[in-house]
Amino acid sequence: MIMIKKLKDIKIGLQRDIKDINCPVESVNFADVLEQIKTSQNLKGITEAIRAAKDKDERSRLKAKLPAVIISANTVCRKASDDDERTGLIFIDLDGADNEGIDLVAKVQAMHYPWLIGYMISPSGDGVKVLCGIQPELETHLRSFMALDSLVRMPSVSRMCHMIPMLTRL
Repeated sequence: MIMIKKLKDIKIGLQRDIKDINCPVESVNFADVLEQIKTSQNLKGITEAIRAAKDKDERSRLKAKLPAVIISANTVCRKASDDDERTGLIFIDLDGADNEGIDLVAKVQAMHYPWLIGYMISPSGDGVKVLCGIQPELETHLRSFMALDSLVRMPSVSRMCHMIPMLTRL
């Protein structure tokens, strides 16, 4: 049986400083994270700097200042733990560099799938993060990712590169 939770009841993992190995992962309300993304002047400043960056190295350095959001679980660990509570959420990243000439926002808006919850523009400004609902079980997480990725993403050689961070989380 699938249990549907209200957005305000969903908790996820958040690590505020990914460069500091002593920085804890916190269990936080997903709705609060979305509100921070929408209203935080600090996050807005970092995002504007990322979008203005002249090269990939500078963008990567700036992106490392953003908090890590672990959307797939209510967790206090960077790696999967037996104590994790699966959220049933996953992000699929559509990278603008892999989809030159394609209006990714229009592509996502044209999708009418019951599992597609929403999307947001990536910090770089040229990609889209697509929020999807999946079965909240660790055993099916990778299969769900692969299935959604093949439906949402345009075929791309760099697809495996996008999987590496997700696989290390398992």
